[in-house]
Amino acid sequence: MLQKSTIKSHKRLMRPIILYGLYHLEIINSTLIEYLVYTLFSFFPAISPLVTIYYVRPYKNFVISLFKLRPVVEPSGGLKTDLPTPSSVKY
Repeated sequence: MLQKSTIKSHKRLMRPIILYGLYHLEIINSTLIEYLVYTLFSFFPAISPLVTIYYVRPYKNFVISLFKLRPVVEPSGGLKTDLPTPSSVKY
């Protein structure tokens, strides 16, 4: 037996699947659907860098300081990495 949340998700997913099938069987023909697909999928490459900037702390701090939104304060209890800098690496 499926959980209620799984059944609810299946019901929500069936509408777009049925619409997709009807469109490709040419039972439904709409120019709006054609344009909507390209518009929706163009948001993913546009939003991906914004998500990265928000969650990667050095990028976020740079953008905040660039636009002078608030002073950048490093947390004292944050993670510290001991990665070598390019000048400290000996070849």
